[in-house]
Amino acid sequence: MSNETVDAIGEDGLIELFSIEAGSLGGKVIVPNGDDAAAYFLESKYVSVVTTDSQVEGVHFDLAYTPPNVVGRKLVSVNVSDIAAMGAASRYALLAVSIPPTTPVETAQRIALGIRDVCKANGVAIIGGNTTTIDGPIVLTITLIGRAEPSQLVRRRGTLVGDAIFVTGHLGDARAGLEVARAGPPPSADDPRYPLFSALIDPVARPRAGRKLGEAQLVHAMCDVSDGFSRDVRRLLEPEGLGARIEGSALPISDALRQYAEATARSPIPIALAGGEDYELLFTADPNAEDQIQQLCANAGTPVSRVGVVTARPDVEVRLPSGEIVELPTGFEHYVPQDR
Repeated sequence: MSNETVDAIGEDGLIELFSIEAGSLGGKVIVPNGDDAAAYFLESKYVSVVTTDSQVEGVHFDLAYTPPNVVGRKLVSVNVSDIAAMGAASRYALLAVSIPPTTPVETAQRIALGIRDVCKANGVAIIGGNTTTIDGPIVLTITLIGRAEPSQLVRRRGTLVGDAIFVTGHLGDARAGLEVARAGPPPSADDPRYPLFSALIDPVARPRAGRKLGEAQLVHAMCDVSDGFSRDVRRLLEPEGLGARIEGSALPISDALRQYAEATARSPIPIALAGGEDYELLFTADPNAEDQIQQLCANAGTPVSRVGVVTARPDVEVRLPSGEIVELPTGFEHYVPQDR
């Protein structure tokens, strides 16, 4: 194993590690990565959909328990999730890398390999970016550019009274995985807690489901679950001044989370509601479209659950399996006012 560090290979060497060829995109890129700026053809019938997100060491990942390639995978996946939540397809990316000069080259290389894997899996080309040294934690930022036909874009606004509320996949696994990560050494692959840990460090976006839902034009409003179901569902309701009734018994809870909650003498429902970084798709639609939505998501290889209904009253409540009705808890916030 080499002990070479990033300062030994220099900026050009670091850029080379993170470069990904754009030739697979049908010649749309005419000035690829490596020039002062990139250039690509705009496709006439599409609009561009742009998002950006960062992964900061010590905030979003910890190399003490996260393999570097998984750090790279997550960086791309969380941005692909944002594009998918708009009903769009990911295409191009700009990558900004800030790495301390004492970082082992192997660590940087493995991060780059993780980025490359998820980019290629989603048809994304990195067409430019920036590298810089930093006296502090690793900071990785991607600006991801997608495309969609205007009529197929899905926004957070548009929810109607009586809409059903749907969510893909499972809720709460990443929140439980964070507890597992903080409790001790990373679990082994045969540990029943491992799926929770994996959901935290290596989330899977839902690009195929997002695109199919956009194409079908069945969804009224949609976002991805990054700050927790409780916070993100309000993002679909508050712009319209609406509320919801969530059925606790309908929440998609994995077997791994149920076992973990039982082992820690808790109900899995609060974990599923308040946990962040699930990166599932959360959306509202006419309840009569449920069969079509189920079929579309099945075709995309993505499970989907109907978990509630939109109400005219602005209150957001949860009906627990016992029949008790409680207020929906608040999800994760990066910045919380001091009076809370």
